[in-house]
This record gives sequence, C-alpha cells and structure tokens, in this order.
Amino acid sequence: MLQFVKIPKVDAAAKNEVAKAHPVKTVVSDMLTGVQLLTKNKGLWISLVIGSISTLFIMPIASLYPLMTLDYFKASIGQVGLVEVCYSVGMLTGGLIISVFGNWKNRMIPFMLSYISLGIVMI
Repeated sequence: MLQFVKIPKVDAAAKNEVAKAHPVKTVVSDMLTGVQLLTKNKGLWISLVIGSISTLFIMPIASLYPLMTLDYFKASIGQVGLVEVCYSVGMLTGGLIISVFGNWKNRMIPFMLSYISLGIVMI
C-alpha cells in the first residue's frame, strides 16, 4: 500500500546536525515557539487552559473511581469492571460522535458542548 504514497525528500541534514550538537537548545527553542504560537491565538490558548484545568480535576477522579467503587459503594470486582467498561464505552461513543459529525466549521461549538456535558456529569 505504501508503494502508492509518495514521500518527499527533505534536506534536514543541517537541522539534524544542530539538533545533535545542542539537543537541549533545540527542545527549548521548539517549546518557546509553541508557546508563542499558542499565546497569539487567544481561542487556542483559552481552550488549552480549560483543558489543562479540567484534566487536573478529572484524572484523579478517573484513576481513583475503581477504588471508590470498591470501598465506598461496597461493590464487587465485577461491578468495578462494569464501571470501567461504561467509562470506556462513553469515551468510544464520544470519539464516534466526533468522527461522524466532526466536520463543523466552528470547532469551538463541539469543544464547549463536550466540556459543558462533562461538567454536568461531574456534578
């Protein structure tokens, strides 16, 4: 299948030499370039901040939910597995919805809808 794909030749030898000589400088300069591009685009910067803050709160909940199901709700291992399956099915369903209906011209609408629904579910 790859025989039908044309991969362009890139003359990156000079870049590779600089990267090999100063790998830390290259990484730092790439990070600074990324931060500059993010701060220039206000919508992208705000969505990054919202995503970071929500991840900060959601990841501990998602990680500790099986333990909470066992201890607080006095559930069995099978019920913990069922909770994890429901969590995974929800993620797969969300990905399917995005892939089927993902051709929005304004991508902030599904982004905000996803965070609103996430907030409602977490309450």
